[in-house]
Amino acid sequence: MILLLLVFAIATESLAELFQRSFWTRWIRQKISNRIISEFLECKYCQSFWIAFIISYLTYKYNILIYVWIVIAIHRMANYLHNLNDMIISIKDKNKINMMR
Repeated sequence: MILLLLVFAIATESLAELFQRSFWTRWIRQKISNRIISEFLECKYCQSFWIAFIISYLTYKYNILIYVWIVIAIHRMANYLHNLNDMIISIKDKNKINMMR
């Protein structure tokens, strides 16, 4: 159960980030002119709440969707590992440059 909650949390964060920054969802954000809704779309924490609500509902309604959330969570964790790897490589490169001086 705890692992499932972790998967949901990672998937929620990933979808909120995707919706907030993606080129593919920009048209949705631009078309909405209602001030309250547009403020909601700019607030990542607000988005996370409603995305979590939707994920919970869809998982309850269609149990098969759990696999979609797992894929999204794995994708997000892979992104974190890529970022960590890039940081490690950058630090190693800086150390090599400093050693050459």
